[in-house]
Amino acid sequence: MKVCYDFETEGIESFPNYPPKPVGLALWVEGQAPRYYAWGHPTENNCVESEAKAELAKYWNNPDIELIAQNMAFDIAVAVKHWGFELFNQATMHDTMVQAFLIDPHAATYALKPSAEKYLGLPPEEQDAVYDW
Repeated sequence: MKVCYDFETEGIESFPNYPPKPVGLALWVEGQAPRYYAWGHPTENNCVESEAKAELAKYWNNPDIELIAQNMAFDIAVAVKHWGFELFNQATMHDTMVQAFLIDPHAATYALKPSAEKYLGLPPEEQDAVYDW
């Protein structure tokens, strides 16, 4: 089963304040609707942090899971430092940023939004919604 996740965090700073504290978690579990767990935003939170942690923990050490993330090293660092997850787990991991590099080592960028548009045809429309908000 595939599980895609992405942390939203406070601002990124250098060590020792790295990685930043998580404030939200986007999670898609194969066969289910995607969900965004928000707990640390100024408004419109929909859960407490422990709920999001418990949900991701279900998949973190499961050898039958394929974990997918963009710039996975960052997300792993957040999960290890702030949630106490194990650094090395039994799940298979796929980093879409590395995969984008392997597809086109000469690309101008490997950032999530341009890669999603380029390879999946998914324009970053949510940027407009965030701006309007």
